[in-house]
Amino acid sequence: MSVAGNQSSFDLLFEPIPESERPDFMVPAPGEGNWDNLPDVGPTLAPFDFGGEEQPAVVSPDGERIVGKGGMVLDGDVLACPCPDCTAPMSIRTWLMVADCWRCDTAIELSEEQEREAMRLIHQRDAARARKQGSPKPKPTAAPTKSPASVPEPKKSSPQAPAEKKPQEKPATPPPTPGRRARRVSAASQPIGVRRRIRRMAAGGTLSVMMHEWFKDLPAWVISGLLHMALLMLLGLLSLSQEEPSTDIVLSEVVGNERISGGAKIKDEDGQEFDVIMPPEKMPKTEQEKKLLVQAAKDAKMLEQPRNMPDFSLPPIQRTLQQINSGNAKGGLLSRDPRVRRQMIKQEGGTTLTEAAVARGLSWIAKQQNPKDGSWSFRGEKGGTGLALLSMLGANQTIETGHYQKQVSLGVRFLLSQQKKDGFLGTGASHEQMYIHPQATMALCELFALTGEESAREPAQRAIDFIVNNQYKDGGWRYARLVPGNSSQRGDTSVVGWQLMALLSAKLAGLDVPDKTFTQIDEFLDTVQKKTDETRKKVTEGSRYGYMHNGAATHTMTAEGLLCRQYLGWPASHPAFRSGAKYFLEKHPPNANALEMYYCYYATQVMHHLGGSSWKQWNEKMRDVLVQKQEHRGANAGSWPVLGPHAGRGGRLYTTTMAVCMLEVYYRHLPLYRKVSVQ
Repeated sequence: MSVAGNQSSFDLLFEPIPESERPDFMVPAPGEGNWDNLPDVGPTLAPFDFGGEEQPAVVSPDGERIVGKGGMVLDGDVLACPCPDCTAPMSIRTWLMVADCWRCDTAIELSEEQEREAMRLIHQRDAARARKQGSPKPKPTAAPTKSPASVPEPKKSSPQAPAEKKPQEKPATPPPTPGRRARRVSAASQPIGVRRRIRRMAAGGTLSVMMHEWFKDLPAWVISGLLHMALLMLLGLLSLSQEEPSTDIVLSEVVGNERISGGAKIKDEDGQEFDVIMPPEKMPKTEQEKKLLVQAAKDAKMLEQPRNMPDFSLPPIQRTLQQINSGNAKGGLLSRDPRVRRQMIKQEGGTTLTEAAVARGLSWIAKQQNPKDGSWSFRGEKGGTGLALLSMLGANQTIETGHYQKQVSLGVRFLLSQQKKDGFLGTGASHEQMYIHPQATMALCELFALTGEESAREPAQRAIDFIVNNQYKDGGWRYARLVPGNSSQRGDTSVVGWQLMALLSAKLAGLDVPDKTFTQIDEFLDTVQKKTDETRKKVTEGSRYGYMHNGAATHTMTAEGLLCRQYLGWPASHPAFRSGAKYFLEKHPPNANALEMYYCYYATQVMHHLGGSSWKQWNEKMRDVLVQKQEHRGANAGSWPVLGPHAGRGGRLYTTTMAVCMLEVYYRHLPLYRKVSVQ
């Protein structure tokens, strides 16, 4: 578009409105005597001109419609004048003496001449109403924003002497209308207010013009309020900085319909406040204990607020809450969601110290990853990747969420690079491969369940198919693959437990697992359950398990066997569970001097699913022992020492991953036998 001469392209946006498009709101209705002969006082009038002799107003027969100078019209209680920009009618608010344009959103403030004319028309209308009612002529009405003296009564013009012109004075700026977007212009100015505003925007920027006008129109009471608010906030900050640190207030919190005790707040030396989860009897008593708890709160916070978490990386919170609160075990992994994890920790018996231990453990595990291929190794053998990923996924550290997205992505890539055509993921020595495969399979299944990542579906399904296709005739698994036609192959409870956990993870992820596979596992467990305990004392049927069908019962295999029975559908009321829980607590409680990671890993899950007083007793011992045993200094800070039988083969990585998974028990899987209520 070409622009002639010095005319700005902005001016062309505001060409005069065609006559056909102009409203005729202000043109009087015909058919009322001399009202028919009124001059055209509609939007085509020129800007206000109060020069020359004062003309009498034109009044309708009923005195309710009056046309004054400059196109000002009073119709009943509605006072209007032409817009100086687009000439459309503008409604005048007499209490402010401002007018608003319905077409171009312009707001103007009336000059003194316009105010006097408005008051003259109002007085004339009131006089007409008074005459109709037979009452005395009313006095002129003054604008509420001005004193009576500031609005002089109009002069009477004489035929002998012309009306005396008064110099126009700049009107005082009235309060703005709240919420107005338009600017104000003087009605005495030329009708180019909008154009002038556009030119200012072109020269100085739209934002600067809008901010300038916003501040210019801001009422004094708003500015005063903002200043006082800022002052109060400053005084509040100063007073907070002078408070004594380390003030602990024990609170309680409602989770669902249950009141959970143990919530508290604690401050560090700088006055920063932290929410901590601690039973009242465990709250720190000394300054040193407070410092340790503050540091634990800082470490745990890393898992509370995962970074790099886009909105689409987690399911809608209402759907998550509904599935968790429904009590459906198939939604068992949803309790890892960082938006509900804190509630789960409180409700299930965790503390800030346990969550800090998880955070420190994951930090140490992440540092052990091989940067070249993304694997984790047990004493030089690359068989630790599955367990390392399980510990991270247990705290919802995935390829999309959490602090360790890169480490998880590299670890999963390594597993996929190692998978054989038949789905096998095992590495290392032959007797370890059937442990490593289900652990890696669980990781792929959980990743798919948590993220819906389609690229993990097919590898996870192939890994599950390998487990199904290599189940022995007795329903178990051991170190070797299935040899077709060989009925002498016997499974062992230790390998069976891991394979079952992988199959259950697949079911949670919606993958295909034949029901027959679970039935055969149940049949295998019947062959390894024992009638007596390790002391040859008769026990409740199904409450003790051995390593193989001809072996004696052990507490480790009993813990693994009972967990399998729970997932295979035995009810919580089964006598075997009561007997087993009593056995664990009385004969083999968590012991700081002889901590068995493998046994505690399975027993902790059994007790958590059972809940009640048995879980409370077990948990209080387990969590304190694990927190106490974690390394806090040196290169191994965050890890656990090599503890328990067979731990030497896996080393520090094995014990650390197992400990982290135990301390994630509060949210890693939903309990099987009781509903959880989260908000």
